[in-house]
Amino acid sequence: MSQKTHHHRGAPGGFSRLRRTRVLLCAVTLACATTVVASGSAARAALPTPSGLNTFVHHLGERHTERGPQCSGRTGVPCYSRTPSFAWAPVRGATHYEFELSTSDRFLSGSGHVWSSRTLATPATAVPLSLPWITGQPASVYWRVRAVAGSEVSAWSRPKPFTMRWTSLPTQWKPKPGTVADHPGYVRWHTVDGATGYQVWFVDVPKIITTVTNVADLREFYTLRDPFWAGPVKWRVRAVRAVYGTAKNTLPAVSYGPWTPEYEWTNADNPLQNGENVKPVAAISNSDRPSVPARAALHNLMPAVLFTGNGNTNYNLHRVYVFSDRDCVNVVYKGAIVGGPAYAPRASGPLALADVEDPDNPPAFLEDGDEGATFTHDMTPVKTTEAGSGDDGTGGTGSAGSGSTAPTTGGSPTSKLAKVDLWDRDFRTGRYYAAVVPVEWRPSSTDVGDSLQPDAAGGGEYHDTELAQDACQETPRRMLSFGKQSVGARPVSKAVGLSPKGRLLSAVSGVTQFYGSPLLTWEPAPAAVAYDVEWSRSSYPWRPAGTRRTPATSIMLPLTPGTWWYRVRGINDSVPGNEKMAWSKQARLRISSPTFSVVGG
Repeated sequence: MSQKTHHHRGAPGGFSRLRRTRVLLCAVTLACATTVVASGSAARAALPTPSGLNTFVHHLGERHTERGPQCSGRTGVPCYSRTPSFAWAPVRGATHYEFELSTSDRFLSGSGHVWSSRTLATPATAVPLSLPWITGQPASVYWRVRAVAGSEVSAWSRPKPFTMRWTSLPTQWKPKPGTVADHPGYVRWHTVDGATGYQVWFVDVPKIITTVTNVADLREFYTLRDPFWAGPVKWRVRAVRAVYGTAKNTLPAVSYGPWTPEYEWTNADNPLQNGENVKPVAAISNSDRPSVPARAALHNLMPAVLFTGNGNTNYNLHRVYVFSDRDCVNVVYKGAIVGGPAYAPRASGPLALADVEDPDNPPAFLEDGDEGATFTHDMTPVKTTEAGSGDDGTGGTGSAGSGSTAPTTGGSPTSKLAKVDLWDRDFRTGRYYAAVVPVEWRPSSTDVGDSLQPDAAGGGEYHDTELAQDACQETPRRMLSFGKQSVGARPVSKAVGLSPKGRLLSAVSGVTQFYGSPLLTWEPAPAAVAYDVEWSRSSYPWRPAGTRRTPATSIMLPLTPGTWWYRVRGINDSVPGNEKMAWSKQARLRISSPTFSVVGG
């Protein structure tokens, strides 16, 4: 029996005229597995087991087994600090695939089931979860896949292992001697990929605080302490990874990296005791370039503010305000009251100043809690941004002065933390402006007739001794400006998907044509806990055809044939109000129309 082969693109219309012809339509994603025999009957071979399983972060074939003190690579098991993507070789004759992700390589226990899909049309997938850091021997997470064609199902592939683990520890960031960053009152460390925050353990207190930046002030060692802590400060830090998305099992809602070795920082002097008005010295963040009064710099995270001078305060207390205007009228951030020459935002809350009845006899170290009654110089009540909203502002638990050897924890990462970051502003045209004002402790007052008298019950109030507005307008100006622009997500140029010939490939997305849903990946943005992905038929004007949100750094896009543009932006839940970060640059994709083969005889 002779055979004739005709190739058609698009819909398979007009085939009724092919009489006595066996017509087999093979979409390009599904290589035809039917054998035509002389008798006219057909026999289908069993579906092969999927092979070529590949786990990756950026693209297929990458040499990306992360290494470090916790991921040595000696076992050959890939190690990732953030959720990877998955791909496998296309199976001839498959109509779709089933995928399972589990903490067990036997896939027997329902409690180990993390995520699954039964409808994958492309031999690749992105998991809509940010997996926690978990480890095992030799791996902590396993995945497998099988092919399906009608009622036929292949065997499951062999489980493919990988490990979710921190790939580095936060290392101490030491300032260069003689620079503006060489300033007492704070500690700083290098960030960890995949972390959503950090906990800092002050060993001598003992106490643990939570921050979303890479800087922590030493307020515990200065506030209501005389003399100030002039010796070494011993501290440790660990990365925190909060988990987003809904797993099928009960994976922890937060995971931790290990505590670093004990670091040490010595406060050699106290810049607050020079008899001058208080003024900012620099704004410090994860950027190498600080902001100083004479020159603003761009920061990716909310910076810490370093300052000098004392001003009119009876207990060396100060508060930092941040404004959206250079006149220092529209306040957008209210720092907590601190002793010491530095302020860095904390998500775990301010010090419990409300519990201090006599500042001459305070606890050894203050715990976290409520600041109490605090007022600006014009008698307006103040609630620090660190206190958050919808709570009592406590932020922490336990008592740092109780004498217990166990550290108190400020703001458990599983609780609602304060939103202590700032919105992005265009650095070319918009800045933030920071000023520092002294704060005075006063005994609480009670109405007695027509006058206010000290409250015999004890306690006190905290009052700014000058307006931040006046400090900003004083000459020489006691204000510094800085820019805030988050590092945006950056799409990886190589997308993953099927070629029009049915091969799984990872290629430059703007050049190569893909068939069906492509898998896109991007570099993470610091402080982002999720991402929006949006796509449009045109780059300009941008007209969104669809938007999806994912906590991962990869996604499968449901695109139809044609040319598409897409972009990505991070979601920073430490920013109050609008949590959306800046859009990435647009990236182009080309999706081909399906190709059909008609086999007749």
